[in-house]
Amino acid sequence: MKGCITPQQIFPVSSMWGYLANRARYELANNGKLPPPEQQRWVEDFAHAALGRRWRHADLADLEHIRHAADQLWEDSLFAQPIQALLHAAYANASLYALRSAAHKLLNYAQQAREYLDFRAHGLNVACEQLRQNIHQIEESLQLLQLNQAQVSGEIKHEIELALTSANHFLRQQQDALKVQLAALFQDDSEPLSEIRTRCETLLQTAQNTISRDFTLRFAELESTLCRC
Repeated sequence: MKGCITPQQIFPVSSMWGYLANRARYELANNGKLPPPEQQRWVEDFAHAALGRRWRHADLADLEHIRHAADQLWEDSLFAQPIQALLHAAYANASLYALRSAAHKLLNYAQQAREYLDFRAHGLNVACEQLRQNIHQIEESLQLLQLNQAQVSGEIKHEIELALTSANHFLRQQQDALKVQLAALFQDDSEPLSEIRTRCETLLQTAQNTISRDFTLRFAELESTLCRC
């Protein structure tokens, strides 16, 4: 403790006198008198310290004298000086203590706010990164969709062109065959016109049915092919 306590901080006091004086003043303030010394031994110690070795029981009945003796014993204990010094120091440092307490509270609030903001920032960073990945995946999906759409459109166009070319070729074949058959009918002048007309109608109906069946099959195949594209 050497070097930590200055001589100004050392107070020669009597703790026993301070205790006895305060105890006596407490009893006088709350009960109006001191308890009998036979019941509480400290009363005899107080009387011996405050009134002297020749005190008598009758002296304890003089309340003013006892109160004055208790005050004097308190002064003799020298407790007033360190208590006053402590109070002065407390008053002088009260604002510093209050400021320090407020500063600690602000630091705690700031730490809590920082932890909360760090947590929120981490969550936002994760959310932003996830959002960035989702956008990138959507862009890739759109590019793939456009590529597939272009590819499918090309395949569909190609299949339709093939179907139309084949249909036109079939129609020309049917047309040429029908012309040959009709020309053969009109070369025989011996047949009556009614018979020629009937056979022409039959040829036309047959050609129409053949073309209808063929086109029905062709369009069914085309539809199946387009569904697979």
